Formats: sequence, structure tokens, C-alpha cells
Amino acid sequence: DLRGHTTVDALERFRERLQDGVFLGWRTFHVILGPSEELREAFLGLLGQPEAQAIARYAQAPIPMGGHQAWVLYYAGIASH
Repeated sequence: DLRGHTTVDALERFRERLQDGVFLGWRTFHVILGPSEELREAFLGLLGQPEAQAIARYAQAPIPMGGHQAWVLYYAGIASH
């Protein structure tokens, strides 16, 4: 939940949790941004960067999970041998 954080702080927290998900094997990651358009733009910009390559796809969250103020991110699957 990144509501109420500055954009810089929110993105840093997001980067940390993104890596947590990689190491812990998460399949999805729910991010609540709140109404800040600045944070939304920065967040979407970050998803296009190489540091977010662990995310295969993302979508706005369903209304009960935050709707247009939240996102569900799907981690890239790990190939099994």
C-alpha cells in the first residue's frame, strides 16, 4: 500500500517488495497507489524499466481490490526442468 508516500519513497518501497517477491517465489503482487496521478505515472514508467523484468504482465485491480487506484502484477514464471 503506497498511499500517502512521496513518489520517491513509494518507488523505493515498490522496488524492495518487487525483489522480495522474486526471492520468495510470489506469483502475483498487489499494489495500491491511491489517487496520485504523479505516482501512477512513475509506477507505470518503472514497470517499463529493466529492473522490473520479473513482472510478465500487469492489470488494474478489480474494484474490490482497489479498482483504478491499484494494480495486480504477475511475475514471470520460472521454467521447470
